[in-house]
Amino acid sequence: MESKKRKNLFTIMIIPHSERTTLTFQIPLLLGQIIGFAVVFAFVCLMIFAFSYQNMRTEIAEYSIKAEEYKLLREQMDSMAKETEMMREKMKSLEKLDTDIRDIMKNDPAMAKIKGNETDSGEDYEEKELAATSLGSIKPDILLATASRSGGFLITRNQTTIREQMNNDLENIKNEIDTREESLTVLKSAVEERQQRLENTPSIWPVNNARITSTFGYRRSPFSNRREFHKGIDLATKYGSPVYATHDGVVTFSGWKSGYGYTIIISNDHGFSTLYAHNSTRLANKGDRINKGDIIARVGNTGRSTGAHLHYEVWVNGSVVNPKEFM
Repeated sequence: MESKKRKNLFTIMIIPHSERTTLTFQIPLLLGQIIGFAVVFAFVCLMIFAFSYQNMRTEIAEYSIKAEEYKLLREQMDSMAKETEMMREKMKSLEKLDTDIRDIMKNDPAMAKIKGNETDSGEDYEEKELAATSLGSIKPDILLATASRSGGFLITRNQTTIREQMNNDLENIKNEIDTREESLTVLKSAVEERQQRLENTPSIWPVNNARITSTFGYRRSPFSNRREFHKGIDLATKYGSPVYATHDGVVTFSGWKSGYGYTIIISNDHGFSTLYAHNSTRLANKGDRINKGDIIARVGNTGRSTGAHLHYEVWVNGSVVNPKEFM
C-alpha cells in the first residue's frame, strides 16, 4: 500500500552547490502534471501574444503610412481641382477673346465688304488663323470626372496611375491653353491693326442709293465737249442726301473751291485723302476729326455741275487714283 502511494507522488529535489541541506518536496503526480501543462500552456499563450502584438504593430504602422498617403493624395487631388477651376476661368477669358475677334471680323461693315472680295491668297489669314486656334478641343472639365459629390476626389486602387495621368493631362491642357492664348493675342493684335487700316482706307460708298454717271479717267467734258481727264467719279442721287466720310481722318479743307463748289477734303496719316464736291451744305469744318461713316455734307449742285450729284476723288500719297478700286 505504501509503495503504491509513493508511485502517485512526484519528488522535487533542490540540491545547493554549498554544503547546505538538500531540500526535497513531494507533490502528487496529478498536481505536477497539471502544473507542467499550465506552464507549457502559459508559454504557448505568451508566444501567441508576442506574435500577435508584433503583427498589430506592423499593421498599425502600415495603416499610418496609408493614412498619410491618402491625406497627401487627397491634397494633391484638391490642388488639381483648384488648378482645373483656374483653367476653366482662363478658358472663359480665351472664349471672350475669341468672340471679340470674331465680332471685329464679322460685324465691321468695312471688313465684311473687303472680306467679300478677298481670295485665299492671304487676305483671309485672320479667319484661317482663328479657326486654327479654336478652343473646342480643350476640355479641362474631364479632370473633374473622379470628383466626389463633396467636392473632393475618390481614391481608387490604381490611385498612383490616376494621379500620374491627371498630372500629365493637366500639364498638357495648361500648355495648350498658353499656346492658344498666345496665338489669339497675336491674332487679335493683327485683326485690330487690320481694322484700323480699313478704317483709314476709303472702302465704303460716300452716298447711298446713287448711280455712277461719270467714271474715272478721260472723258468728253459736258461743258466744252473736249477730251479731259476726270479725276474722280460722279455719283448722282437725290438732292440733300447725306454725304458720308469714307475713312477716318482730319478735315484739311472745307469751303468753296473753283469749279467744285462747296468742297470738303479729308486726309489721314496713312497717305489717303478724299475730296467731296458740289455739296449743298457743309457739316464739317477744317480741323475736325472725322470717323468713317460720319455725315460731313449734303448732296448739292454747286460749282460747275449739270445736276444734283457728288463728285468724289481718292488720292494716295499725293497721286489721284480710281475710287472704284476701294468701293
